[in-house]
Amino acid sequence: MRILYKQGSKNLQTETLNKLGVTDCVFKHLNLGTDYNFVSKKQHHHAGFEVHFIKSGSQSYEIDGKPITLNNGDYVIICPNVPHKVTAMQLLTEKFSLVFNSDIFGKKARYYLGKTDDRIMQNAEFMLKEFSFKKQLSPMLIENAVFEILITYFRQNGFNEKNIDRQDDENATLILAKQYVYDNVESALSVKDVAEYCYLSTKQLTRIFLRYDNIAPGEFIRKERVKRIEQLIVENKYTLKQISDKMNFGNEHYFNLFFKQNYGMPPGEYKRMVLEKV
Repeated sequence: MRILYKQGSKNLQTETLNKLGVTDCVFKHLNLGTDYNFVSKKQHHHAGFEVHFIKSGSQSYEIDGKPITLNNGDYVIICPNVPHKVTAMQLLTEKFSLVFNSDIFGKKARYYLGKTDDRIMQNAEFMLKEFSFKKQLSPMLIENAVFEILITYFRQNGFNEKNIDRQDDENATLILAKQYVYDNVESALSVKDVAEYCYLSTKQLTRIFLRYDNIAPGEFIRKERVKRIEQLIVENKYTLKQISDKMNFGNEHYFNLFFKQNYGMPPGEYKRMVLEKV
């Protein structure tokens, strides 16, 4: 038997499982070819949950008075205080065992049976490799794998998670969209360009901008372009023609018209005003 993970180990600098309300978690790997004589066949129970999933081979149990056999890929989750015992096993059976305390299951079942998800088996194999590496970050990587395994089992057996707040998701999209405008403000950006970058329709992007910033994305783009033109004029490194080209206007006439409409004066007048103050 190898204990691949023990919650609260001094080697761990983070406790991901605490966020899930899980405590006293231990993850074990058993090869019944070598551990055969150490398998308890006496009826017993645990204060917490116990999970067994078979990588290869077969093992039989009596759980709550009922005979159950697990074969390749099968799992059982035995709930707290439910009596159980091993009744038979194939000699070369390889399996993983997980014990933990948690109040996360809302159902009243005594145990849960199912087929192990491929991702769970991949995580278990990953844990074996990381355990053998014994690198500094291995315990944290192993804990993350245990976390994913538990979440998968919880979801398979009816644990009700809270939905992610859409506001957080939309705020992240707004930040992403704004950053795209900041980074590409010298381009002739359209609302469609920004929406496509965020994998949204223009209607969806507009709704998010109006909801959180009370501004339409087109107006936001215009304001940022005006700010950038102001900055370039104040720096006085370029002629107005060069600024027009740099900001990707079709021609200087359109550049002058855009600036006047959005700033209240032509760019040439603004430049003279700025230079007079220097």
